[in-house]
Amino acid sequence: MPEAMQKILETLKSLFIKAQERLLTVEAALQGLLVLASFFLALLVWKPVERRVRSKAEAIDGEWVAQLLRTFARYGWLIPFMLLCQISAFAMGMAGKPTLIIGIFTNLSAAWFAAQILRSLVPSRFWGKMLAYTAWAMAALHILGLLEPVIGFLDGLGVTFGETRLTALVLVKGVLLGVILLQAAAVTSRVADQRITHSSLSPSLQVLFVKTLRFGLFAGAGLVVISSMGISMTSFAVFSGAVGVGIGFGLQKIFSNLVSGVILLLDRSIKPGDTIEVQARTATSVRCMPGTPRCSPATARNT
Repeated sequence: MPEAMQKILETLKSLFIKAQERLLTVEAALQGLLVLASFFLALLVWKPVERRVRSKAEAIDGEWVAQLLRTFARYGWLIPFMLLCQISAFAMGMAGKPTLIIGIFTNLSAAWFAAQILRSLVPSRFWGKMLAYTAWAMAALHILGLLEPVIGFLDGLGVTFGETRLTALVLVKGVLLGVILLQAAAVTSRVADQRITHSSLSPSLQVLFVKTLRFGLFAGAGLVVISSMGISMTSFAVFSGAVGVGIGFGLQKIFSNLVSGVILLLDRSIKPGDTIEVQARTATSVRCMPGTPRCSPATARNT
């Protein structure tokens, strides 16, 4: 049996023995009653506050702020719950009684509240839930004293490619960091898109700046994730060479069209309001530049 797995089993066995010793007591039952009373009292106190926060969220125009307020309204009862648990723990401590169970519930509640606030800040619902549950699971393992054994177990699972060792721990860290950086890049590009759209730049330059910024942000996030996983960038030398050959032979026309589009955006030869004549017979009016927020798919089809 691997040493890390054995350490996890020993930790679980130790926790089970401690739970038997500390939970089957009068003090543990008293702590459970105090936690339960704090739970119902917190829900009762938070009910009128929740209605006010929800009504304020409906009146706000900003979607991010409104989502944050809705999350706060849903999980805000954890704040008075944690406060009541702290008061109960203080009273138990003054009486010389143990407060282990109350402390565990307080810490788990704080981690869950922080995880839900984090979820509301992530644009993607799926990745927001994944980040929230992963963060809370890590916090719960730390509170229960299982985080280090689990990290050791994941670090022991891996394969070696040449001089690079890829472990389950490295993969988990890479995925988490990738999700965080990609979501941050998406939020940054969206904010920059809105700022550039309302600027005095021409629509063609707006499209160029938005696309360039978005590509740069996502490419930078990918490079940071690859470097954090310990993968040397020289490993992609052969791959980049193969991509170059593919562009030279199979993707030549697509790459040519891409460069032509960038040139059109730079020299501003096409802009909304222009009339384009195709094969000396067909004339069409450019209503918007595809890729800008003001250019919907229906408008782009009618151009």
